[in-house]
Amino acid sequence: MRKKLFKTKSQLVYDYLKENFMSGDIKSGEKIVTRAVAEELGVSEIPVREAIKMLESQGFVEVTPHVGARVVRVNLGELEEYYMIRSELEGLATRLASTHIKNSDFVKLEKIQEEHKKAIQSENPKKIADLNQRFHFTIYKCSPYKHLYDMISNLWASANISRINSIFFLSPGRGEETLKEHEQIIEALRRGDGDLACEFVRKQKKTAFEILSKVISSE
Repeated sequence: MRKKLFKTKSQLVYDYLKENFMSGDIKSGEKIVTRAVAEELGVSEIPVREAIKMLESQGFVEVTPHVGARVVRVNLGELEEYYMIRSELEGLATRLASTHIKNSDFVKLEKIQEEHKKAIQSENPKKIADLNQRFHFTIYKCSPYKHLYDMISNLWASANISRINSIFFLSPGRGEETLKEHEQIIEALRRGDGDLACEFVRKQKKTAFEILSKVISSE
């Protein structure tokens, strides 16, 4: 019998804040008022402080003594560099995976696509963001180059990843566009055309950067 997993209060607060970062309800540079968050969620201030420490360690917020916590401001130049690196590494991983991907991997990808369609119908941008990551990492894992996979994993987990996922909140219809782009990637991989699949992935990253740069410039 599987054990039920229960989230701690600090984890619940963490998830709440993270989702609000992703949706843009809490904007970059905005102060996080511990007492207000505690009252909103019906918890004490202790788990809120613990959640803020977790977010600080991951680069999402910065804490100034005697001032408080603020969401880290996204620097457009840093974001451009981040996407440039991601585009090259993820395109490379996709191309290398094209000669190692198996039928069982395509089954996984198609299943993710079906879940993606349901997430669009239920208007669940967080789910779409999660499925988008699962889709790409299913492909990257097919490549035998572990260090490359780890490098990409670290980039996804690095500071401001919430702003990356937020395109599914901030850009209406992006979920549908991503679904179609993923179909193109699958078809290219089925044909064994790693170069084309690589270009599709790089085009995706370029589009994501353009969307986010407009949002950041308007803040």
